[in-house]
Amino acid sequence: MYGSTSHQQRAAVPLRTPSDPQQLLAYADRVSNWISAAILTCDSVKTQVALLTRYLCMGKFCYEARNFASAMQVLGALENRAVRQLPVWSLSLSKKTGSLQL
Repeated sequence: MYGSTSHQQRAAVPLRTPSDPQQLLAYADRVSNWISAAILTCDSVKTQVALLTRYLCMGKFCYEARNFASAMQVLGALENRAVRQLPVWSLSLSKKTGSLQL
């Protein structure tokens, strides 16, 4: 019962999508920054590889589903300079990125 009250409170909060183009761009930047931060703050290389692989697959799925806005947010995060300089790109991701040529 206690968990259902918490769930009902969360469901009552409406999701607000920005309507102004400037707000949409700022939102996209925040999503990209969040993805980059999630990758950069991993505590191990194995976790970074797993997270990068997940986001690569997510970006490909968004692209194939023609959700180009989300695909660009993921791509923006993966093209972040700090993320691109991680040594995990040369480990096991070369196989994965080869299949993601758009």
